[in-house]
Amino acid sequence: MASLRTQSGLADEQRTIGVAPSVEEAEVRELLGRQRLGGFEFDESRHGVRKSVGPKANETDEDGNPWWHGRRGVALRLALASLLMFYGWLAYDRSLVGQLAMFAPLAVAAWFVGNWYTSNQRRPWPLRWAAGTLVLVGSAMPGYMWHQQNPYGVAAQIRSVLLTFACLALLWYVPRGCWFAVRQTWISRHAVGLLTVLVLPLPWVLPFVGSFLQFLYVEDAFGIPADSASTPVYWTGAAALLPTLGCIGLLLPPLALYGWARHFHWAWEKSIVSVVSTGAAVALVVTGGVAFMSRTSDAAHRAARDVVNATAPDSYFGIQGERICVQPLKSKLSVHNGPLPTDRPLLAFSTDGDVLYLWDPARFREHGGPDPVMSVRSAEVSTYAVSDGQSRCPEQP
Repeated sequence: MASLRTQSGLADEQRTIGVAPSVEEAEVRELLGRQRLGGFEFDESRHGVRKSVGPKANETDEDGNPWWHGRRGVALRLALASLLMFYGWLAYDRSLVGQLAMFAPLAVAAWFVGNWYTSNQRRPWPLRWAAGTLVLVGSAMPGYMWHQQNPYGVAAQIRSVLLTFACLALLWYVPRGCWFAVRQTWISRHAVGLLTVLVLPLPWVLPFVGSFLQFLYVEDAFGIPADSASTPVYWTGAAALLPTLGCIGLLLPPLALYGWARHFHWAWEKSIVSVVSTGAAVALVVTGGVAFMSRTSDAAHRAARDVVNATAPDSYFGIQGERICVQPLKSKLSVHNGPLPTDRPLLAFSTDGDVLYLWDPARFREHGGPDPVMSVRSAEVSTYAVSDGQSRCPEQP
């Protein structure tokens, strides 16, 4: 039965065993060859032995206690950690370019630190660089956050430090958990084909999601038809990129939870883990989708508030509202939901096209009054933009 579950991928058979750095691999392989682990026989052609991450000097030191493990080493490590914290503290007041320039040497030094820290056995270069980055950046970030939260009191600083440690823990445990969830499964065996199937729909999915968010911003919040605010297609894709990647990212923690449960052989013996992981994934994706839609609605409400306060609204992924004054070119206008105000600025998202859609902030302030959206033929009026703070349109001769 155990063999059947392993063959079908339901059981997570461990193929690599981690041992302490001081233990010889040959001794471990000989010992494993004489016993069975969890019902599985150790086969050198399929299984392996891997030493725990550590410096090679820890193993070659004759006394078995390198000097950096003694009092001088503890003092030196504390001094280096304090220096890196001060380095992060100094980086906070710099501009973005200055911060990148300050952290660039850490990225270079991380390569050498990672090579030393993982030198007891040959490791992939991403692991070596990531180990060095974790050591150096993890020491500098508390100083950066301490400076950031300094005006807000000790409680805010403690929360920031705890949040940083939580983020570092997630960066370590989520990728490993996701790998545990998919390794030795149908997904890992068909990764190339599955990735192709997932990537190919994106050129259609992203414009659809982006168009929906633009609909929420223009039509749902302002009542103006979304197709009247023409935007380049790359802005439509950009509007959808963050929500799409965000919802995909929200799937990773539940997947990691299932992966760790599978790693410890809990996922199938106790099916509640699988149910909880699936339920959490659905709940997180739904919550993320609602949060991104709420974010779009909040951006539209801020834009409406700016227009009411006689300032130009911020752009939203290529949708730029503009405060304009409208002057009729003939005595009788074909205005829908008129009359057309000519004494105050109105909001328009586009002046191209045959029909000009306008949003009146004065009507918006009158709760229960007429609809603030009106439309007029573009050929019957002329428009010109107004500056921030200008709440009246000058009289035309």
